Amino acid sequence: MAGGTLPSPLYPLYQSAYGFSNATVTVIFAFYGAGVILALLGLGQASDRVGRKPMLLVALGLGAFSTLSFLLADGLILLFVGRFLSGLSIGVLSGTATAGLAELEPGADKRRASIVSGVVTPAGLGIGTILTGAVVEFAPVPFRLVFAIYMGLLAALAVAVLSLPETVPLGMDGARLRMRSLHVPAEMWRTFLVAAGGVFSTFAMMSLFASLVPSFLSQTLDQPGPLVSGGALSLLFGLSAAAPLAIGRGSIGRAGFLGVLAIAAGLGLLAAGLADARLLLLLGGCAVAGFGAGCMFTATLALVNRDAPPARRGEVISAYFVAGYIGVTLPPIAVGVVSVQIGVLRSVVALSILIVTLALLSEVGISRSGPA
Repeated sequence: MAGGTLPSPLYPLYQSAYGFSNATVTVIFAFYGAGVILALLGLGQASDRVGRKPMLLVALGLGAFSTLSFLLADGLILLFVGRFLSGLSIGVLSGTATAGLAELEPGADKRRASIVSGVVTPAGLGIGTILTGAVVEFAPVPFRLVFAIYMGLLAALAVAVLSLPETVPLGMDGARLRMRSLHVPAEMWRTFLVAAGGVFSTFAMMSLFASLVPSFLSQTLDQPGPLVSGGALSLLFGLSAAAPLAIGRGSIGRAGFLGVLAIAAGLGLLAAGLADARLLLLLGGCAVAGFGAGCMFTATLALVNRDAPPARRGEVISAYFVAGYIGVTLPPIAVGVVSVQIGVLRSVVALSILIVTLALLSEVGISRSGPA
C-alpha cells in the first residue's frame, strides 16, 4: 500500500522541475484511480479462481514496473505511466489481500481480519509519504533513491509471499485466469450499497486531503519541504490506522457514528485552514479527518466481510473497493475543474457537504444492518 502514496510529497518538486500546473496533478491522481478501478473490475474476482498467492505476486510485479517508471522518469509521460501502473497494482492487491487476511485468520474471526485491514491499509499509505519525505529531505539523489529502496522492499516481499499457504481450493477450472466483470450477490445488495456509500465518502475525503495539502503547504504557507508535506499526510493516514485499535470491541454502528462526526469536523478544519492559511488548522484537520476515515473504513469493511459468501469474498470486496476508488478519482478532478469557476475554498466546501451527506446516509444504513 505504501507504493500508492510514495510519489505524493514529490509533486511540488515535479511541478517545479517539469513546469506543470495543479490541474495536471489532479489528472495524475485520476490516472492512479483509473488504474485501480480497471484492475478491480477486470481482475477483482481472479483470486477467487486462481488463488490468492498468484494474484499477490501479480500485484507486486505491477508495483515493481510502476516503481521503475518513477525511477527513470524525466518528464510527465513516465509520471503518468508510473501512476497508472501503481493503480493497477493497488487494484489487484486490495481485494486479494483483504480476502486472504480474512481466510488466514486462525479463528476465522472476520472482525479481527477487518481491523487488521483497517490498520494496515492507511498505515501503508502513511509510511509511503513519510518515507519519501525523509529520504528526499536528508538523502542524496532526489526523485530516485526512494524508489530504489522501495524496489528492494518489493523484492523481499515477493519472497515472503511465496511462503504463504494458499487459502483458495482450486478445482479443474481454477487455474485459468479470465477477465470477468464483478457481480454482487443479490441477497447482499442492500448491505453492499450501505458499505459502498461509506467507503466512497471516506476515500473521497482522503483523496481531497492528499491532492490539496502538499501544494497548499508549498505555495501558500511557504513550507516546500517534502518532509513537511509527507508528515502532514502521514498524520492523516496514521490516525486512520490508529482508529480501528481505538474503537476496541465496539459495534460497527458506533464506529460509523464516530466516523461521520470526525469526517465532518476534519473537513471543517480543512476549510478553515484554507481560508485563514493556518498550518495548525490544516494539521488538525488531517488528524481528525484521518481518525474518522479509519472508523468509517473499518465499519463498512466489517459489514462486507460479514455478509460476503466465502466463495465470492474476493469479488465482493473488490466491488467494494471499486466504490472507494471512484471516490479517489472523481472528486479531485471535480475540485480542479470547479475551482476555476468558483475558487478552491468554495469547491472544497461543496465537496465536503457531499462527502458528509453520503457518510451520514451510510451510517444510518449501518445502524439498521443488525449487530456485528
